[in-house]
Amino acid sequence: FDNWLKSLKQDKLNFNYTLWCAIYKSDFIKSNNIECPVGVITSQDTVFVIQTSVLANKIEIVSDTYYRYIRIEESLSSRYLSNEKIESKIKAAYLILDFLNSANISPTDYVKAWYPMFRFISFAAIERTTNKQSQQRLSKVAIDLYNKSKHKNLLNKNLGDFAGFFIC
Repeated sequence: FDNWLKSLKQDKLNFNYTLWCAIYKSDFIKSNNIECPVGVITSQDTVFVIQTSVLANKIEIVSDTYYRYIRIEESLSSRYLSNEKIESKIKAAYLILDFLNSANISPTDYVKAWYPMFRFISFAAIERTTNKQSQQRLSKVAIDLYNKSKHKNLLNKNLGDFAGFFIC
């Protein structure tokens, strides 16, 4: 946790995937038309948080704990992803990519904001399903997302051998 707080102090774009651990100014949310996307059952917080992180001028850090997270196997955050959760993650990834492709941010900030979700779709989500059809779908989506991504040269530095992974 301390390392995460240090990383946030260094760069606001390290704040991702954690809607529940923040307080947002309502005028900021309203003036930037930020909403949790309708029809996305999992990762809606990721879409929201990436938009707020990119658009925020700054974030303040409070190191006290006011929330405890409990993972329940049948919940949206369960280890294995159902087809419904996979489709929701895919929809969220495209929403994030569309937002970032239209945002006026530096290539470095673009990759910082995009990489965690792209990596999730490309690698982690494949490991979180045992269904071959879902794994193939996620692989195709990952390749499509990669092709639609800006700043592939910087993205490649973070990915390592992305192509080799999918060939294997």
